[in-house]
Amino acid sequence: MTLPHETSDVVRHVIEFLPTLRMATEEISGLLMEGNTTRAMRGLAELVTGLQELHKGLELLSFAYGSGSPGLNNCRIRLEALYPLMLTAVEDEDPVALSDLLSYELVPTLEACAVSLRSSDDNDYNSPDN
Repeated sequence: MTLPHETSDVVRHVIEFLPTLRMATEEISGLLMEGNTTRAMRGLAELVTGLQELHKGLELLSFAYGSGSPGLNNCRIRLEALYPLMLTAVEDEDPVALSDLLSYELVPTLEACAVSLRSSDDNDYNSPDN
């Protein structure tokens, strides 16, 4: 299946954005574990904005791929499941729980999203023609 040029661009941009989100997640987790909650919370606000943009991109791509990419749908579902857990950890003022969620749940989810995107369409979006 050949993707429309616009969809290929979205895939490329999301793939390029994922490492930035992963690094930010790891940095915030580290700040939480160091006890630097003020900086961590500022970073978390920016991370949430980035995750919202990722979610929009994944929704668009899930629509474009339809049922042809269960990995993308799974990624979206995993992200959606993390939001209330992260909110609870913030509301409970539990930096350890939040750090664990970021490190052991969000980072692997972002990595799985990258794998799903790269394999969703036999790497068609990586071809030089797109």
